This record gives sequence, C-alpha cells and structure tokens, in this order.
Amino acid sequence: MKTLHTLPAQARWYLIGLALCGAVGCGSEKKPQPVPDGAQVLLTDGDRLLPNFEILSIESANMAADRSISFIASRTGTDTLNGVFFRTPTGQIRSILAPGSALAGDLPLTRIRKLNMAQSGQFAFSVGDQLDDNTIFYSDGTRTSLIATTESEEPLPDFRIVGELRVEEGGVLAFSDGSNPCSVDTSGAVQRTRCRLRLQYGPPGDVTEVAVPNDLDGQNPTAIILQLNERNQAAVGLPARGEEPYVGILDQGIFTGILFRRETLPEYGVLTNAKPRAMGKDGTIAIDGDFDTDGDSDRDVERVLRYRSGGLDLAASTGDEVPFGQKEIIDLNAVAVDDIGRMYYIAEFLGGGEERDLLRVWDGTTNTDIIWQRKRYGGEAEMGQELEITEIFQTRVYGDGTVLMVVSLGFYEEGTRRITSRQLLRWKDGKLDTLLESKATIGDGTLVGFQIADLNSSGDLLLIAEINVRANRALLLLPREDVLLP
Repeated sequence: MKTLHTLPAQARWYLIGLALCGAVGCGSEKKPQPVPDGAQVLLTDGDRLLPNFEILSIESANMAADRSISFIASRTGTDTLNGVFFRTPTGQIRSILAPGSALAGDLPLTRIRKLNMAQSGQFAFSVGDQLDDNTIFYSDGTRTSLIATTESEEPLPDFRIVGELRVEEGGVLAFSDGSNPCSVDTSGAVQRTRCRLRLQYGPPGDVTEVAVPNDLDGQNPTAIILQLNERNQAAVGLPARGEEPYVGILDQGIFTGILFRRETLPEYGVLTNAKPRAMGKDGTIAIDGDFDTDGDSDRDVERVLRYRSGGLDLAASTGDEVPFGQKEIIDLNAVAVDDIGRMYYIAEFLGGGEERDLLRVWDGTTNTDIIWQRKRYGGEAEMGQELEITEIFQTRVYGDGTVLMVVSLGFYEEGTRRITSRQLLRWKDGKLDTLLESKATIGDGTLVGFQIADLNSSGDLLLIAEINVRANRALLLLPREDVLLP
C-alpha cells in the first residue's frame, strides 16, 4: 500500500488538505449554479400514466411551439414495453399507443422509434425496425391514424420498411421507405437490408411517391436524408450514380436537384459526395461536401458549404488552419442554419497530438469561433486546476442565432481527463454563459446529467434530465424567458 510520501505531489497535498479541514474547518466545494427559477419537472420515472403503465424511463420527446409534447416512455415490470403519449400545454396526458390499446394489437412495442413532431403539434412515429415488421402512425394528439404497415397493401402499397420520417407544419408527412425488391445480407456482424427506396409526401390519407431522377434500387433504407424548415420545404440528400443529384429541394411535393454527382464547381473541385445537414427558414442549406481536386476521381478535400439563393459559398475546408497554434482542420460537419442564413459547423482539428472539436459560425464572409475543446471556461476546480471544456455533446441553434450546447467541464491531470460537471451553455451576441449545471439541487433531488430533447420555435427548451442517479430520468422544461433572455 502506498504511504503519503509515495503518492504524487498533488495527491499528497489533497490528503493534507483534508486533514487540515478536519482540524480547523474549510470552505465547502464550489456549489453549482442554481437551476433557473422557471425550470419545471413535467414528468419523471415512477409517474403512472395508465393503470398498467408506470414510467420506467423516458426514451425520447419532442415539443411543439405551444409546449405540447409527444414522448416515448417505457414501463416498469418484467415485460418492459414502450408507449407513446401526448402532453397538452396544460399538463393533461393522453395515451396515443400503449400496451393493451386497440391500435397496439400484436405490434412489437419494444421498438417504438423515429418520433418527429411539427411545431404546429402533429407528430408521427414508427413501430418495429425490421424488414416486414414496420408500421407508421400519425397523430394530432387527439386522433391517431395508420399511415403504412407491412401487414397490408393499405393505406400505402408495397411498404416494407421506413427510412427517414418527418412531419411538416400543418401535418404534412415527408418520409422515405423501402419497397420491393428487398434483400437481407446476414453474412457479416451487422445485418444489412437493401431495398428500392421511395420518397413519399402528402397529408395522412393522401401520401404519394415523389418523382426523383435517381435510381434508388438496392439502397440502405436510411440512405435518403430529409432536413425540413418552417416553410414546409425540405432539403433532400440522395444516393447518386452517374450524374444524378446528391442534393435537391422538395417543395409542395415537387423535387428539384441542385447539386449533382461529378459536377465541377469552380474553385472547389469535382463533387464526389454531398449531404444536406440543415435547412433555414429562408431556404439556406448547410451542406457537407467531398471533392476531388487533383483529378484522380477520389475525394481529397472535405468542405462545408452554404447554398443560398441559388449560389454556393465556402465556410471551411480540411487543411485550413485554426487559430490554436496553426493547427489544421482534419474533418468538418455542418450542424445548423439560423433565420438569417448564418451557418454553424464543427471543425475537427489536431492539437497537442489529440483530436479536438471547434464549433464555429459562418456569416458569409467571416468565421467566428464559439467554443472548442480545451477552451478555458468555468474558473478553477476545488484544488485550483484551470477548468476547460473537455467535450461538446450537443448543439442546438435558435432562429435568432442563440446557440445552446451541452458540454462537459474538467481538467487534465498527467494526460488523464478529469470531469467535474456537465453544463448547458448559451452563446448569445458573442457572450458565453451557463444556464444549467449538474450537481445542482432540483426539487428534493440532485441533477446528475441532461440531454437536449427539443428546442421549439418559441425558444422553450425541453431536456431529458437525470435526477439523483443516471437511471432516474425526467422531462425538464426551461421556458423561453430562461433560455433566450440574459
């Protein structure tokens, strides 16, 4: 066993400090920032939603502009099944699909997923995740209807598996699905399903296939990407062959291609792949693009691009330098677009022999750095170590450019990362501050962790929080007054 003298110096001083505190008394550890006054715990595990449904865990949730919420929860008991529920703005809970309900039948209620909600309050979800074991439901919180099922040719013929699933304002559906012919490859560690893909669009009861110029045979069901905005437009990413479009716009059920495979873009190179990552209210699209710049037909540069008013501009490329010791960017991912077309993206770079993330915003002329790993923030730890941002978990951007981020804070000790807290940060008008911090007291418990579930168009933030221990999950609402106002 190590004696005091054989321990590292920092550990020796820590133990000496404990001894002195016991003898003469010391100040307590720095207390976390209090939970905002307006924060509300809406639901938590243990709440009973139906006579046979006590919440074991809240799996996912979405929130509309009026604070109505759709959520998926699992129930306690040996038979752990999921259900879908709707919470009205006044707090009334309605069962949408639950074990024993008429709609449930013999559906596999252990696999409810792809919950998506429009700001106008309508939502959709799927049950099942296997070929020929999939169903799509749609609800407005009062009435629930079947959109597609593999058990019948009605209401959507030849539906075998769902890919992307989105609900536009007013309740119009946009989704992709796999139809015949399909194949399943079980030779590897992961089962691979390939089908003929379709892009579907329309209101419940009138969903029709959208004509696209791409050959969608033999594709992964999730190969189509859909990014919606508030004006019922969608940026569509497609698998492409030949000179087919990689990216297009879906507007009122009509598809128009805008970026094409092997297209030569002046100053950027030959496009070898492109994926839309976000679409703003004004139609601006944030795009991840891969380019061949040396004529060998292989990707050699990644770029984040902004498509706006029919034109492209460039925010960053791999190989660009970042202002942290002249380090180079090695990877790029666009994440959001705000209401005036500014684009937000993550640049990964090498620093000090490790990969680090940097969150930036591009306004069309200038990149502004928001936060990055190893950024000093939060003062000092109990033993005087400088606190730094050690990981960026989530990023959400409100329409006015307010950025919300879930990060971990800590310090590095002899190459080992020590985490002190998880924090919800806000970046607004160039200022960074903390809205929420783990270890804070909330009600009769302690906030252990949290993740962003949704940010609605009114600025209200919905979190799935962990209280007391990580297994205890709750829905936590931060109202717009606490989210947007200083």
